[in-house]
Amino acid sequence: MIHLNKKSRTLVITLFLVCITLLGGNHFAVSASALQANFEAPLLTYKGTHGVEIRSYVPGYDLDKLKEIYDEFAKNTIGEEIAYLSHINLYPDYPRGTNTVGMWHGEWFRDQIAPGRYIDLFGVGDDNPYVLNTLSHEYGHHFLYYYLNKKEGISNNYLDSEYAKIRNLNHYTEIDNGDHCWSAVEIAAEDYVQLFGSPNLTRIRSYQYTPQENAHLPLAWEVPGLYDYFVNLSGLKGKEDRDAPSMPLLQLTEVTSEGLFFQWDEATDDSREPLIYSMVGVTHPTEDSTVKYLMSITKENNCYKSSLSRRQLREDRIEDILVKLIVMDQSGNAVSNNIQIDLSRPEDYFFLMPSPVLYLK
Repeated sequence: MIHLNKKSRTLVITLFLVCITLLGGNHFAVSASALQANFEAPLLTYKGTHGVEIRSYVPGYDLDKLKEIYDEFAKNTIGEEIAYLSHINLYPDYPRGTNTVGMWHGEWFRDQIAPGRYIDLFGVGDDNPYVLNTLSHEYGHHFLYYYLNKKEGISNNYLDSEYAKIRNLNHYTEIDNGDHCWSAVEIAAEDYVQLFGSPNLTRIRSYQYTPQENAHLPLAWEVPGLYDYFVNLSGLKGKEDRDAPSMPLLQLTEVTSEGLFFQWDEATDDSREPLIYSMVGVTHPTEDSTVKYLMSITKENNCYKSSLSRRQLREDRIEDILVKLIVMDQSGNAVSNNIQIDLSRPEDYFFLMPSPVLYLK
């Protein structure tokens, strides 16, 4: 989400906020604590080696917890752009509604990003597994706004960037149509997480089966030249491991009245084993909603198997579904194989050789 407000040209040219939104319920509950935080002292602070300060408004968090969050944050790829980030706020509640879990606050001064930028993280607590993923995503906004402005003179319209050309964003009519997952700036931040993010994100189960919000675009490691573009843009090398695993062949092998059954063979050529396999069914019951079915996986010798309940799909009135196999190595590098299935005739998809999400030329 971006808000643009024109200010005096001699002071601030544009002010904008970039949010990460989790798909799900539409509950919106305004809370006073984060809205008042700018006027209240944090409960605790910790300043890390890069000079960025963690400011906690979370009761019960001690210095060790703040240091732990900072140390995990520092595992993301960081360069000179960090000098423009002042602090990271931790809030226990959701002042903008439970769908908004993070926000990067950007500001331009004389056509350049202004110092003193900061990140808000909402819903922070020991039971929240998304904090580190959200922090990496929000820092991705900071990272890309800085380097796109410095290297390409881009201050807002990502579709004018070399990044958009490599990502082929202009070939998708859905781009910047108001849907969060089709926002060019959100796609770019997700790419930062995949290519330059902390390898420890592999510990987060939701990241294993959803390395990016948009299920209909190829994953970052599947886009030719995208990693090299990030390297050339920033002058940084990203993760130590710069190879994604190869993709096993996903097959629909059986259709019964009870379920859809899939299998694939184990991949053994990645240097960061053991590989993490995830199966998920993605569907859109309505135009503005997404439902994901997490699928259990079993292994017999070197063959993996998974299935979807047709009864559950019928009860949920699902007519078609995108079945995704996501393979991730221990560095967090991931690729996917996908089968789009019309549930009125699933037998048509027997033994078809699926491919990664179509990469438009």
